[in-house]
Amino acid sequence: MEERIWTEATLKGQELLPAVEQALALVGGDLSPEERNRIETARDRVAQALAANPPVLSELREANNTLDEATEHLAA
Repeated sequence: MEERIWTEATLKGQELLPAVEQALALVGGDLSPEERNRIETARDRVAQALAANPPVLSELREANNTLDEATEHLAA
């Protein structure tokens, strides 16, 4: 069960990162510096959680959630 949850969290993070990069390239200039910084910080946290050795599921899940929340306005 734990492996499946890790796989799902990993896939979500791996999907979020390029989507956020693409969105920032398209409309990043329209964001306030604070909002862009919050998104970039959350993005970096996901990337770090994905690269962690040993991996920590709770960190990755929290980082994914933080990035989801930070990009809500961007996604709209």
